[in-house]
Amino acid sequence: MKSYRTMCKKTWAVILAIACHLPATWATNANEIELIPKPVHAERTSGYFRLSPKSTIGYDAALQGQAEYLQQVLGQSTGWDLKLKKDARKATILLTLNPEKVDKPEGYRLDVTPKGISLTGRDAGGIFYGIQTLLQLFPPQVYSDKRQHGVEWIVPAVTIYDAPNRPWRGMMLDVARYFYDKEFVKKYIDMMAMYKLNKLQFHLIDDSGWRLEIKKYPRLTEVGAWAGPDHNRLGGFYTQEDIKELIAYGQVRNVEIIPEIEFPGHAVAALASYPWLSCTGERYEVRQTWDIDDRVFCPGRETTFEFIEHVLEEVIGLFPSEYVHIGGDECPTTLWERCPRCRARMRAEGLDSPRQ
Repeated sequence: MKSYRTMCKKTWAVILAIACHLPATWATNANEIELIPKPVHAERTSGYFRLSPKSTIGYDAALQGQAEYLQQVLGQSTGWDLKLKKDARKATILLTLNPEKVDKPEGYRLDVTPKGISLTGRDAGGIFYGIQTLLQLFPPQVYSDKRQHGVEWIVPAVTIYDAPNRPWRGMMLDVARYFYDKEFVKKYIDMMAMYKLNKLQFHLIDDSGWRLEIKKYPRLTEVGAWAGPDHNRLGGFYTQEDIKELIAYGQVRNVEIIPEIEFPGHAVAALASYPWLSCTGERYEVRQTWDIDDRVFCPGRETTFEFIEHVLEEVIGLFPSEYVHIGGDECPTTLWERCPRCRARMRAEGLDSPRQ
C-alpha cells in the first residue's frame, strides 16, 4: 500500500509540474480558449495583454468589494500593489455595471486587448464571475498566495460573453457531523466561487453536533457542540460574529449561505443540551457515530414549538438568505407512538398516525 501511495504522489507531482509550465487555459489550437465552465461565447483576438506594476484597477463605486478582491489576488502572486481608482472612466482594468449591455443576471462581457481589459456586468455577481474567467486566462501561478518570480503576467486577447443558464448552482457542506473551522469554510467558498457556484447549503445541525451560537439557548453550543470524553473531545461551533464574517466573505464572491437547521429528527445534540425537548426527558450525550436515531424532538410538548420558533427567529435575523433549510428527513416515530403527550397531540389534531 505504501509503495502504491508513493507512486500516486509521484505521478501527481509530475502532472502538476507539467501543468504549471503550460500557459494557463491555452489549448493546443491557438484559437481555442479553455475555461471552466465553458462560456456562452468566447473569441480569441489578436495579441496579448501584459500586466505591469503600473497597471490600475478602475471600478464603479458599487463594485469596491470586487475590485479589492481582484487587487488582492493579483497582488499576492505578482507582488505588486495595483492602484485602485474609484468611479474611474479610464484604467488598465476597468470594472463597470451596465444592465443595457448585459441582459441576464450574473452575466458579464470581458474584452481583453493589448491596451487593457474591460469587464462589464449586469450585477456584482456578473463582475465577480468575469474576474474568475480573467484569472483563468492568466498563467496558473496567479492562484499562488506567495509572490512568484520569473512569470510573464500576460493574458490572451479575447472577447467573452457569459451568463449562467441555471440560477441555482449549489454545494452542501456538512459541519455538523465533522466540524470545519472558519478558515476552511472560506476556502470552500473560494473553491465554489472559482467554478461559479453560488449557493452554499450550510448543514449546521445534526445528532453529532450543534454548530451555531443561539444566544437564547447557550447550552446548544456549550453542550451540543461537543462529543466524546473530555480528554478526547471533538467539536466546535461558529459564533454569530463568525457567521456574519462568513456571510460577508460569501457576498463578495457571489455565494449565498443557506443555513440548515435540522428538525424534528437528527436532534440528539439539541436534546443533550435541553432534555425537556425530548419525549422522555432523559439526559442524552451527543452522538459520536452517524446513524438514524429514534431520539427526536417531542411534538407533544408546546415548549418544543416555542424552542424552534425562537431558534428560527435568531437564524432568520442572522442570515440574509430568503431560505432556511429545515431538514425534515429520517425522523423515526418510535418514541412518539409511546409518548402520552404525542398521543394527546394526535387526538387534538385529529390525526390517525404519528407519521401524519
